[in-house]
Amino acid sequence: MGCECLQKSLFVDDTEVRLFLYDTAGQERFADMAASYYRIGEVCFLCFDLSNLSSFDNTKWWMRKVVDHNAKCSFILVGTKEDLLTEETSAALEPISRW
Repeated sequence: MGCECLQKSLFVDDTEVRLFLYDTAGQERFADMAASYYRIGEVCFLCFDLSNLSSFDNTKWWMRKVVDHNAKCSFILVGTKEDLLTEETSAALEPISRW
């Protein structure tokens, strides 16, 4: 199908937390399918490829999709593939670090 789901229960202090991760691999075709999950989510990880900074622009699109269904959702920005950074892309990261 293309959308992976991971479910895990863990304890934070004495509180059980149920963690559900839905990985759409950034594919817009899953955005409408995932809308029901946006409504119940409390935190959304917005991931982008540090070695391809144009992927950062896609995080804004995904954020709007989530906020359209859940204005109270919090966001965490995650840069991936740090091992593939070049000096050129490293220098371009400063504006993103202020996000």
